Amino acid sequence: MNIIPVKIETLCAMQGYLGEGPIWLERSGTIAWLDIMHGIVMTHRWSDGKQQRHVFDDAVGMVQPTAAGGLILGIGTRIVRFDPATGKQETIVDLEPGKSDHRCNDAIVDAQGRLWVGTTHRQHLHEAGALYRVEAGGRVTQILDKLTITNGMAFSPDGTTLYHIDSPTHRVHAHRFHEVEGTIDHKKVAIKIPHELGGPDGMARDAEGMLWVAHWGGHGVYRWDPVTGGMMAKLPVPAPHVTSCAFVGPDLDHLVITTARKEMSEAALKDYPQSGDVFIGKMPVRGTLPNLCDLRGG
Repeated sequence: MNIIPVKIETLCAMQGYLGEGPIWLERSGTIAWLDIMHGIVMTHRWSDGKQQRHVFDDAVGMVQPTAAGGLILGIGTRIVRFDPATGKQETIVDLEPGKSDHRCNDAIVDAQGRLWVGTTHRQHLHEAGALYRVEAGGRVTQILDKLTITNGMAFSPDGTTLYHIDSPTHRVHAHRFHEVEGTIDHKKVAIKIPHELGGPDGMARDAEGMLWVAHWGGHGVYRWDPVTGGMMAKLPVPAPHVTSCAFVGPDLDHLVITTARKEMSEAALKDYPQSGDVFIGKMPVRGTLPNLCDLRGG
């Protein structure tokens, strides 16, 4: 197996239960990520390393930057506008009202500023989740149903394909994406993840169009070619449950990686004491900027 010769360093020794959702916030020059079940949003300022912690009263499943400034969060099943400077929260819409046993899990923003966000049962009941499109004014459309753990998403460089993971399937699916209408069709399997490599979780796309997939139970982030379906290389991480990754920094040439302590025995935690920490490394390729979410108006 081709190993990527990158030095991985600790960005935050937070010992998170379920670290997730890293993203680069260009306007503020910060990295954001989550500890989902503890309702924590963390930020790390690139210029001086200052870290801040924001704690919420429910699980936080995703974070995205907005065109208006501030952040969009998935708190429980609610889509919330949050101002880190003031702490103000405003609920835009509840994706699944009355389903307190569900929560948001991972998201992406398309070039039109629409939010694509998945839900999952808190105990990950089979096919209980869905994928939604949220647009201006909080209008919600269900795009996919019967998902179990809807996870990493990425767009192809030309914007015509949406890649999406439903973790228990061990597949990265490719959907033809129609940007103007905000619709998908022609689902196909782009990548099959062998079970011995762990399960696919969050992912990021680099500027060359390759997908960097975090493997739960796979001790690393793996670079995959979504056109051929082939695995190109592995970036080892000193924790078995690798949950997500994102290209960050002013030049988008660093990869930040989240991990988890969830489902680990005391013996396993002794073997991998850095589980739950957040890592970073300078990469041989660059990523791309996340789109800004714009749910205003409508």
